[in-house]
Amino acid sequence: MSKKDFLIILGDFGLLWEDKVFPKEERLIKWLEERKYTVLFLDGNHENFNRLDALPTAPMFGGQVGVVSKSVFHLRRGEIYSLNGKTFFVFGGADSIDKYARTPGRSWWPREIPSREEENHALDNLEKAQWKVDYILAHTLPSSVVSAIMINIYDKDPTSRFLDHVVANTVFDRYYAGHWHLDMTTEIDNKKYSILYESIVEVT
Repeated sequence: MSKKDFLIILGDFGLLWEDKVFPKEERLIKWLEERKYTVLFLDGNHENFNRLDALPTAPMFGGQVGVVSKSVFHLRRGEIYSLNGKTFFVFGGADSIDKYARTPGRSWWPREIPSREEENHALDNLEKAQWKVDYILAHTLPSSVVSAIMINIYDKDPTSRFLDHVVANTVFDRYYAGHWHLDMTTEIDNKKYSILYESIVEVT
């Protein structure tokens, strides 16, 4: 592998969690810097969005990224990136069903739910791409997929409802999501969805 290869994390990155940089975080980012690949992550629902929103922004991979370090980057909502000849539409975020037990600004942030501006930005970029990408990367699933594969699971997340509109109108090869703490692949309405938790898969 080389820095031209990418490890993509589908949300809930784990770092940039405290309000300021602590030595442990510095050590972990340095450890990631020493890997033979570049780390990309989209946001989940368990993120310190104050930290993510404060990252410097730079144009990279055909879109805008948040720069954590020279080889660790935050993929922004609604961007379409080109990586090794493939196009990736990214839309992070999700609703935390346990937010009422969390502390605002300490263990939960309202920015976990995408804004209308981010949704419009995503739609504008998809329209420019003629509603066709190779892959969709998100933290959560469209609510229609949640309802089809899970029983008694909260599926009223506004992020999921927006993603219903995305998948209904976009041609793509596969949809990758995290969030659900399981590993599985399914096909619904002739569209393929993979949920990754402990698995790492190669995208070619």
